[in-house]
Amino acid sequence: SFPIDNVLKTIVKTETQDAKIALSINPNPASTKITLSNSITNSILNIKIMNQFGQLVFSGIKEDDENLAIDIATYKSGIYFINCNAKMKKGSANFIKI
Repeated sequence: SFPIDNVLKTIVKTETQDAKIALSINPNPASTKITLSNSITNSILNIKIMNQFGQLVFSGIKEDDENLAIDIATYKSGIYFINCNAKMKKGSANFIKI
C-alpha cells in the first residue's frame, strides 16, 4: 500500500511554508516611527496593524519595493501586531511601542 496521507501532508506543508512573507521592522522597540520591509518584490502588499487588544490601528497598502515608514508617535505604549498579505502569501510580525 502507498502512504498517500503522508504524501498529501508533505505537499500541503511545503505549500504553506512557501506562502510566507518575511517582514522586518526597524527599530524595534520604537517610539515615533517604524520602517517596514518585506521579502517579496513587484507585488501590492496589504498591511494591517493591531494593538494587543485586537483593535485595528492602521490599514494601508504598500505598492512598491521601497521600505514603508509608519508614524506610530500617537500609538499607546504596548505590543502591536502586523499582518500582511499579497498574492496568496501571508506574513506577520510584531513590534513594541515605547
